[in-house]
Amino acid sequence: MSAPEASPREAGPKAGASPRKDRRRNWTSPEQQEPADLKRHAVDDLSQDARKAVLSMAGKEIASQLGSRILLEMLAESGKSMRAVAKESGFDVSVLSNIANGRRASGPDLWTLVALAESMGLDLHLSFTRQ
Repeated sequence: MSAPEASPREAGPKAGASPRKDRRRNWTSPEQQEPADLKRHAVDDLSQDARKAVLSMAGKEIASQLGSRILLEMLAESGKSMRAVAKESGFDVSVLSNIANGRRASGPDLWTLVALAESMGLDLHLSFTRQ
């Protein structure tokens, strides 16, 4: 009498099969995927802690670049120099330079932008629109 055959689930993945293929029905090879899909799968495969760390780093980078753009646009709109804004706002000119050049670990907080806008005689408005 022979032993009963194991079900496919009990037998485990076939030799050479990708673990991802076993988890996802519509899996495609990396060559068939778009770059955005590859990035999404790469993040999906991370542990929850690693995913939080990656998304946190990405958020800080976006905030840094956005803060830089906002500050540069406010300076252009106000017509004031960075030194004049630093003197009027109480921020060190090196802090403003680092924000403007995207050299901060994360972007400026909202209150910093509000204070800078006020020192330039500008109102800062946030708005949302549907995509």
